[in-house]
Amino acid sequence: MQLKPIYTAIMLSAPLWLTGCESGIPNPIGNPPPRERTEVLVDNYEKYDAIPLSRKTILLNEGFDNNTRGWKVGSGTDYTMAIAAGVLSISTVSTARQSTIPVTDLKETDNFEIEARLSNFQAVSSNGGTALIWGSSPGSAYFFRGNPYSGTIEIGRETRTTITESGFMNGEMYKVLTVRKVKHLYYYFINGTYISKEMVNSFYGPSIGFEGGRNTNTRIDYLKVSRLTL
Repeated sequence: MQLKPIYTAIMLSAPLWLTGCESGIPNPIGNPPPRERTEVLVDNYEKYDAIPLSRKTILLNEGFDNNTRGWKVGSGTDYTMAIAAGVLSISTVSTARQSTIPVTDLKETDNFEIEARLSNFQAVSSNGGTALIWGSSPGSAYFFRGNPYSGTIEIGRETRTTITESGFMNGEMYKVLTVRKVKHLYYYFINGTYISKEMVNSFYGPSIGFEGGRNTNTRIDYLKVSRLTL
């Protein structure tokens, strides 16, 4: 009969021993390690902020502080392309002009984003407007073009989709063009607003840059290219 209270005491003290708190006796099992915080990836790529910065590896961050990367610049009777004061400027009259550089680290099989900011965007003909171009070789490229004269956006390769966007890019207001490639689709954004999407096709070449159409003036103050880890 003397064993019963001893047994009860042991049972009452067991929870204290397991917690390793009130009893002062260490917990031999140990506490579980804290969980690592991970950024949630939103599987809706039509949302501009669906992909956190931690999943983007910068391949190119061009601020146009100089021309060490070899952008095409120069002037002629009907065009001027120049880099000065952190800006790539393109002015054309009768013919379209391109300024591009190769980005060989970017592969067409990658998931990626290309983003550029433009201002002073003006065009005075239906053949004008400025395009962000990529997957480019001489004479062929993917286009994300805006024309304030016609109020349209063109996306795609040789056969392009035309979207009416009244009042698109005129005067001094900045516009940020973003192209996001995920698996077999391109997603297009203007100032973080989703515009459209289309199927992916093969690159023509490794170059990325800009095209000024006829009678067009524009200024570009940055270009970023990122590989996405999804």
